[in-house]
Amino acid sequence: MSDKITVMKRKTMTAAMDEGRAHHSAERLPEAEAIYRGVLEAEHDNADALHLLGVIAHHRKNNELSVKYVTQAIAANPAIADYHITLGIALSAQGMANEAVAAFKRGAELNPDDAEAHYNLGIAWQAVGKNADAVACHRRAVALKPDLAEAHYSLGNTLKNEGMLDDAVIAYHRVLALRPDDGEAYNNLGNTLRKLGKLDDAEAALASALKLAPDIAVMHNNLGAVLLDRGNLDGAVREFRKALALKPGYAQAHDNLGNALKDQGKLDAAVAAFHKALEIRPDYSLAHNNLATVLMDQGKLEDAVGACRRALELDPDSTVAHGNLGAALMDQGRLAAAMTSFRRAIEIDPAFDQAHSNLLFSLPYDARTTAAELFFEHRRWADLHEAQVTKLPEIPAADDAERPLRIGFVSPDFHTHPVGFFLEPVLSHHDRSRFEMVCYANATKTDDVTTRLRHSASEWREIFGFNDDDFAALVRRDRIDILIELTGHQAENRLLALARRPAPLQVAWMGGVNGRGLSALDYLITDRIHARPGAEEFYMEKLIRMPHGYACYRPPDYAPALQAPPAQRSGRLTFGCFNNISKINDRVIALWAEILHAVPDARLLVKTVALDDRPTRQRLMDKFEAAGVSRQRVELQGRSPHAELLAGYGEVDIALDPFPYSGGLTTCEALWQGVPVITWPGELPQGRHSASHLTHAGLGDFIAASGREYIALAVRWANDIPALTRLRAGLRDRMAKSNLCDGAKFTSDLEGELRKIWRRRCAAGAV
Repeated sequence: MSDKITVMKRKTMTAAMDEGRAHHSAERLPEAEAIYRGVLEAEHDNADALHLLGVIAHHRKNNELSVKYVTQAIAANPAIADYHITLGIALSAQGMANEAVAAFKRGAELNPDDAEAHYNLGIAWQAVGKNADAVACHRRAVALKPDLAEAHYSLGNTLKNEGMLDDAVIAYHRVLALRPDDGEAYNNLGNTLRKLGKLDDAEAALASALKLAPDIAVMHNNLGAVLLDRGNLDGAVREFRKALALKPGYAQAHDNLGNALKDQGKLDAAVAAFHKALEIRPDYSLAHNNLATVLMDQGKLEDAVGACRRALELDPDSTVAHGNLGAALMDQGRLAAAMTSFRRAIEIDPAFDQAHSNLLFSLPYDARTTAAELFFEHRRWADLHEAQVTKLPEIPAADDAERPLRIGFVSPDFHTHPVGFFLEPVLSHHDRSRFEMVCYANATKTDDVTTRLRHSASEWREIFGFNDDDFAALVRRDRIDILIELTGHQAENRLLALARRPAPLQVAWMGGVNGRGLSALDYLITDRIHARPGAEEFYMEKLIRMPHGYACYRPPDYAPALQAPPAQRSGRLTFGCFNNISKINDRVIALWAEILHAVPDARLLVKTVALDDRPTRQRLMDKFEAAGVSRQRVELQGRSPHAELLAGYGEVDIALDPFPYSGGLTTCEALWQGVPVITWPGELPQGRHSASHLTHAGLGDFIAASGREYIALAVRWANDIPALTRLRAGLRDRMAKSNLCDGAKFTSDLEGELRKIWRRRCAAGAV
């Protein structure tokens, strides 16, 4: 009799549970819950009832109660996979990630062919940061159930986190094949493509995301970031503003907007955007860092240093912030501290090529740096960074040595900049029947110089936003014969693109006259003064020593007329220096102080951008006072428009060149305005710019062989105002007729050298 009652009771419980499940499926949860509780009154250890009560509790977001019920269910029947999975879900909702992993892991062990179990375990592994385990689980899930879109999506996210970007793209595409209207998948696909540098595809994916979900702020922000990378600044600003209209408290969008406004040259608006980001998130390290870059552009150097230091307080291992701190300190003339920052960035991330380039750029400012040390550091850069690049297939040697050549020039500085002024004569005088000149502009900044360069070039390419692979591929498609790199290890260089060897011959010129250190660069354009006999051992490149100087100066049309020497007008001689403050080190100040002591009535005018910053100006003035020069004898001026800067030479009788890093374009400008420049060349090429320009302008008498001779030259000319007046009156005409300003001759010489190395390649099949 008892057995019959037991069987009847089980049938009753089964029917009740079936009814409860029916209510549950129809989302009539109160009715289902009542039935499950009734079952438990009759059978307190009914595992199914306990489990389903746990499911209802989770649905009502009472996960603590859910865990309680499901734990009891597992105690009653530990062999059911679904119980462990439900427990894992409830534990995850409570933030108990490690406990959730254990629950999901047990569920997958009990039902190894359940794709959902592996998917959930993968999510749990992601939550505890074990992406490799998560990838394995998600791969198992999609192998068991190829149409499980959620698992493909999570796989894509995990692969992206692991840096396996190409595989992540494949996963997102599989999601979209299953769910073509999945805006989140399009969004994540776009972000991944952006990281891969595939900006066209990234923009298309994010545009698709926004068609599906036009009111999602993060998607507008992400599209704006891609447009910013591409140099579409107006489009980027538009998208960031859309994001902020939808979500005003979106700190990242304010930060990104600041970056776009900065690139547009709207510096005050950029500062306001960064401040808004920091008002929302005071601990936003990246925004403090980005604010610093704008403050540097505004000349607020001490504030920029402070912003970098705040960024580093929040994120001590931010290599970008260490690099920017170094740049701000460099602009203040604090070389040792700047180099410490650059070295710290490299120490944290040896693969951070720009920080290493910054260090290379700073080394020639240090009088202790030798040619051998500088060459070693350049080779170390190449060993670390060039060695990681995959070169393009080799281009077979040409057999037509005399055909017209296609010459490419790449630079971010095709504007009012030394590169712009020195390149202009070449483009305007080149033999169009024998050479096609193609310019690759790696910046958004343009001005009147850009317009003239664009007009003179055979072809013009905007490459800002191109990754190195895409730029290298463009050079190949353009069939460039000789690619000339004009930037060296300065900001926005494309050295790693050249490391891919996109052109048959590759040449370095201008920026970084000491060479680049790359094996992928074949030649360096220099002259006999920059690169003295025997200097070859300090270059990877073969040297092309131009016969009439390494560059040719084209003065701007707006250069003001010459003025009489201020000493003639006032009876008081003025020395001057318009070079950047990084070049004015303690040894320079000490030597200039000796000159001022030897010419008691003379004064010194120093004019440079950094002197707009009051703490920087005060620091420099304190150094002159410490050297025994009173404040009344030193005038410090900040930035001014270029025409006004040139007019400022009307207040200077004699220019004093700094050392060990001399003036370049600054020296040409002083000479054009009738002001002779006294220089003391150093060992490194950076210390020999002025010596080259003076020699080729026929002013070699102003080149000193020692510090004593430098002082003597300054004192001698300061005490001969009539001779100085005569020199000034004829200096512009003398310079205009010299090799330094003979654009036609320089260009003919350059074309001859380029033809020569091309013939050499054709004859030997190599460089």
